[in-house]
Amino acid sequence: MSIPKTDFKWYASQTASVKALQFGIVPDAEIKTLVNGVVYDITEVKVEHHSTGIHGIRYIYTGLTKYGKGDLEYQILTTLKFPSQF
Repeated sequence: MSIPKTDFKWYASQTASVKALQFGIVPDAEIKTLVNGVVYDITEVKVEHHSTGIHGIRYIYTGLTKYGKGDLEYQILTTLKFPSQF
């Protein structure tokens, strides 16, 4: 699914998107736009927060790191803004 006003895609939730990446069901040609879609949702829509719940929390962190977004992973892990990991 395309994200309006961007060139990014995602599967309608952070959880669905990162699980699809984790399990290798995203076509190679779409990986970059999907990763950027998740990053867009975290940074722009959710204002630097993940929204995966218990079923995606594991995959959001490993997925961000695997696809070169470790800096964002660190940022959402260490933010003090509510809701946070602290």
